[in-house]
Amino acid sequence: MASSSVTISGLKELDELLKNLPAKIEGNVMRGALRAGQKVMLDGAKQNLASITKQDTGLLEKSLRISFSRKSQKYGWLRSHLIAGSEEAYYAHMVEFGTVAHYISIKKSARPGRMTRKGEKKYGISTINKMVKRGSLVIGGNFVGQSVVHPGSKPKPFMRRTFDSYNIPAINASVDYIRKRLPKELKKAGL
Repeated sequence: MASSSVTISGLKELDELLKNLPAKIEGNVMRGALRAGQKVMLDGAKQNLASITKQDTGLLEKSLRISFSRKSQKYGWLRSHLIAGSEEAYYAHMVEFGTVAHYISIKKSARPGRMTRKGEKKYGISTINKMVKRGSLVIGGNFVGQSVVHPGSKPKPFMRRTFDSYNIPAINASVDYIRKRLPKELKKAGL
């Protein structure tokens, strides 16, 4: 595994400048800088996701978003998140980390099947269609019975790959944003 190092210069000067700014200006500039960096990460995550999930319906890509904690700025620090997953794309973590082999079944109350005096009754196609409507296990539009053993899935890390690949461009985007916006804010404030 190759190791990499990052060298960032000018942080001491930036820190001193930010300490002398009014808190509101500092918060707004830093929030914008974080958003600029997160935007690079978001675009990278979408690219990585498109390359690994060819059969996805697009729900996972639509679920990618940037979130900020508004309370954090009030207390003098900023917190932002790059989020993958939503109510519709509940499987984001399963794509990222993979799954182990597992057993999938439906509730006992919804399971099709009937025992007769002569043993279990075999069902015809019309009965199977009725059972599908009642809640039998259907995967990919195919009736698979009451339960199935899922073989698991391999991890397809798109968020980790994004962080590993796009952390330097994200930092650079944040620095560029600060360089462009800070002089404007200083001019507005008369500093």
